[in-house]
Amino acid sequence: MCGFVAAFSFKNKPINTSKVKAMSDIIAHRGPDDHGFYQSDWFCMAFNRLSIIDTSVAGHQPMIIKDEKTKKDWVCVFNGEIYNYKELRSILEGKGYKFSTNSDTEVLIKSYLMWGEKCVEKLSGMFSFIIVDVKDSKVFVARDHLGIKPLYYSEIDGILYFVSEVKSLSLISNMKLNKNKILEQIAYRYVPGEQTIFNKVKRVLAGSHIKINKVGNIKKYNYFNLLSSISDEKDKITGNQDVCNKIEKLTNKSIVEHTESDVGFNVQLSGGVDSSYIVSILNSNNTQKLSTYSVETSGEDNEEKFQKIVADKYSLRHQAYHFTNYDFADAYIKATWHFDFPLIHSSCPLLMLLTAKSAKTSKVVLTGEGADELFLGYSRHQIPSMKKRIVFYINLVLSYFKCLYGLFNKIPLLKKIISFDPGMNSQNGPSMDQALEVLNCQDGDLSYRKAISASQSTYRKKIMATDQTIYLQGLLERQDKMSMSNSVEARVPFSNPKIYKYINRLPINLKVKKNIPKYILKTLLNKYFDYSFVFRKKVGFKLPLGEWLRDEKGMGRFIPFLQDNLFKEREIFKFSAVQDLIDSHMAGDKDNHKILISLINFEVWHRIYIDKTIKV
Repeated sequence: MCGFVAAFSFKNKPINTSKVKAMSDIIAHRGPDDHGFYQSDWFCMAFNRLSIIDTSVAGHQPMIIKDEKTKKDWVCVFNGEIYNYKELRSILEGKGYKFSTNSDTEVLIKSYLMWGEKCVEKLSGMFSFIIVDVKDSKVFVARDHLGIKPLYYSEIDGILYFVSEVKSLSLISNMKLNKNKILEQIAYRYVPGEQTIFNKVKRVLAGSHIKINKVGNIKKYNYFNLLSSISDEKDKITGNQDVCNKIEKLTNKSIVEHTESDVGFNVQLSGGVDSSYIVSILNSNNTQKLSTYSVETSGEDNEEKFQKIVADKYSLRHQAYHFTNYDFADAYIKATWHFDFPLIHSSCPLLMLLTAKSAKTSKVVLTGEGADELFLGYSRHQIPSMKKRIVFYINLVLSYFKCLYGLFNKIPLLKKIISFDPGMNSQNGPSMDQALEVLNCQDGDLSYRKAISASQSTYRKKIMATDQTIYLQGLLERQDKMSMSNSVEARVPFSNPKIYKYINRLPINLKVKKNIPKYILKTLLNKYFDYSFVFRKKVGFKLPLGEWLRDEKGMGRFIPFLQDNLFKEREIFKFSAVQDLIDSHMAGDKDNHKILISLINFEVWHRIYIDKTIKV
């Protein structure tokens, strides 16, 4: 919806308002429709608005409410959408609150006035916001349950800043590398939790809020704990059909709620289960034709034919775009700048390019983000049962033929499955061994990942916890930043805490049947498409990055970044080891693209934000 910058001085240090305005200007892409600024003697806020609900000037932010009950002024900046704002407004009106706008921002402020910090528990939507009690110098900061909308903070020269994107901070500070997180960044391509790859730049955690008093004391609270829903096995299941009916109602309601918009909406259609289900539900609830957009990839894994099946069935206004190696490489630096961090996923540049196309017809796009983590759609969710069977048969064979022990230990796939650590698994990046082979420093802070894994008792729950609180966080940040780069708001109806809480408590045999991942959602989709369409093998999003790296006009243009003096003299990586990886990959002897892409992601980011040798 928007982007904002807020600066607070609790130590009588003057705030440079021109700098705050510049910090807001650099993220104007998040909200080009309207710009606002508020200043008092101890704080100021700058806001960029993407007008979606109540597009009139009445929705201008920062929004100021003069409350008759408290005799105070309240100021708010809010990024996101509250999908149940009409319901909340009706409740508040019944309590005597009056409204002068039709915006969800006013409902948010008055929800806070009514319920205080408990208001976040009543909100259904995606949000990051700040509400200031001007008179008593108190600040309330909150981020949505699953972390769909980003929010970061840092204290610089005695001023506490909150920003929607980290690049705002780069205008007022020489950004530094968080060296404790280099290993995690290279191995996993994402630093989760409160810390980031930037030193002294923190992330407001999903499902948390922060209270700051007039002397600047910060207290942090968690109001939503997704991990507890994974470990909680107390709920009783009444039956298979009852469960499917409940999930269908919850999911369908969420999908329809996510279309609340005064400027229409589009859908990203991959042709997979998630987006096909969204389209099916929306088609049955809308009289107008849906506009859908997709990226086509080359090769046998291309899902273009499945996109066409969906488009033809519902007579969609479907646009499919094929982007080349050169389009991808051309967009790479800009995508990194927009993401703020080293790119987490190869789809980032293509998502940015795709939303530039969809922006021509609507500022809103619905996507299937969160469905795989929710319904156990990844192949790794089958590893616990595979491991159990494999270990059983290996032990059975070894009980008769002990001489085969050495042979079993040398089979790479068996070794990988048996030694699989569900909490420390690298989903898309290189292996930990590959990361350690190129790093001079062999230490790294992985405490957040380890704590998430340790919170669960079984292998499968550890995978679920890691996927839902770490991997999904990165994907949601990717979706937000890449879409907002084109002033498009991405909405993620599967990433709904109510659905997560319900499905997480279901027994595994209802979620994975006959080794079929995402069984529940596929069963629901089977009402709209035939068995062969629904229960086909999951493809996922794949790009021939190994091949593209060998093209010096495409992604290969970034290989010299790993060979020059700037890279060498930084001494973060073992220069000779990296050169060996490049040589063997370019010769076609080995496919080293995963570790090389991780290094390129890091190096491009470092040159943009730390060295500042690449201008965007």
